[in-house]
Amino acid sequence: MSAIWCTIFTEYWKHQESDLSVRWGVRGVSKIEAKRKNFKHESQITDPVTGETVAIFPAVKRLRRQLLQIPFALGAATLLGALIATCFGIEVFISEVYKGPFKSVLVCYNPLAYYPLADTRRSFYLLELLPLLCLSSLVS
Repeated sequence: MSAIWCTIFTEYWKHQESDLSVRWGVRGVSKIEAKRKNFKHESQITDPVTGETVAIFPAVKRLRRQLLQIPFALGAATLLGALIATCFGIEVFISEVYKGPFKSVLVCYNPLAYYPLADTRRSFYLLELLPLLCLSSLVS
């Protein structure tokens, strides 16, 4: 509840701060903001509240550029899914089909091959629990 209240209050205060700075005529006084040299605007308008000239880049063009991220995100998700499916397939193969030497060791330590790729925190947690998992699989 406290986190929700803090978030609401912070957002309200941002709005209030912006409103008061315009009302008192001190908007941007303490903020030193360097304009990007590479920014290429399409048009300039005068802000009716502050009277400043503002460079404008169309929202439609910005949205088109942002939508280009979707194919890359889908490709990355597909690649990650294929990697996870491959690792799972290897684990199932070793535990169910493989009958060769060192089966008990391979079943136990197979996650070490791919868990560090997924998440560092989870892999360290797994490394702490792995000896216990191995002992339980050897006993049963």
